[in-house]
Amino acid sequence: MWISPVPGTKQTSYYLGDSGKLSTIRPNGNGSQPDALINIGFTGSIYVGYWMDVPELFGASDIPISKRVKLFKIPFTERDYVSEPLAADMTIMGTPMATYYYQNSGPFTQLDSTLYEVTPEGRDILVSRGAYEGYNPSAWSNNNTASNPIEMQACYHRFQAGSRIKLEVATASLIDILPVWGINLILLHHKQQMSSSLNLPVVPDTY
Repeated sequence: MWISPVPGTKQTSYYLGDSGKLSTIRPNGNGSQPDALINIGFTGSIYVGYWMDVPELFGASDIPISKRVKLFKIPFTERDYVSEPLAADMTIMGTPMATYYYQNSGPFTQLDSTLYEVTPEGRDILVSRGAYEGYNPSAWSNNNTASNPIEMQACYHRFQAGSRIKLEVATASLIDILPVWGINLILLHHKQQMSSSLNLPVVPDTY
């Protein structure tokens, strides 16, 4: 759900890069190879909804159950992009958005986004999720969400200094989202003219 930004909001883009990097520096060349993902309708993980956070609405702690259950690993169904450690606290308030440039061997593409804070101790903290399913006019055509970025769950979150930002891109997100069944190959681009990115609504830490 998109919400209007609060005063002082700065839209900050983190670009997907080679070797799973996430950086505010836009790719400056076209030599980057796309990341290959495969869609089979399942990633080996089960994603649990936000219902565990309901107790927080009443002033209690959330239920200490993992929001993602990893059953087994299926190669090329998930890809992580991680930033360098943050030099200072960073607060976001609003709707994170994702822009993807991609090609697909099949007619339908599913790219599900999950945003995490990774603490210095290595613990993942779920911040927001988003889902996308697009139609390809023809196999291997160039497609993107630039004109209509993927809206993730509106949220408020403060990333602590020393933590990293992690964006996980997956080709399915059971049980939350109806999957695309079948087998197809997706090429996710991150080069200068096709720079896939995560856009965060950063606000002053006074909020």
